[in-house]
Amino acid sequence: MRGSGQREYRPRQAQRLCDERSRCSRNALCISPEVWDQVEVLLGLHWSPEQIASQLPISHETVYQKLYADKEQGGYLWCALRCQKKRRKRYASGHYRRGQIPDRRSITE
Repeated sequence: MRGSGQREYRPRQAQRLCDERSRCSRNALCISPEVWDQVEVLLGLHWSPEQIASQLPISHETVYQKLYADKEQGGYLWCALRCQKKRRKRYASGHYRRGQIPDRRSITE
């Protein structure tokens, strides 16, 4: 298990390792303006965020988050997406989906 020592879970060690992994990730907080400029150029060429992420040091999820944040502020970047949807659906969105029968009737009925 992550963050565990020889005997048990060690929260300080786990936090330190998590911080190190986060500093080295592609989704670091400081994305340079040059990278964002390149993202905008590639979006203008109708590249998908996944294609952009394969060429630049940025993740596709970061690109999507930036695009939708820009849309909320009245920006234009989201218009460059190939498929404009009202809102991106997240898998399961935190709800348990199994065993749900639409318009079911109660056994008491």
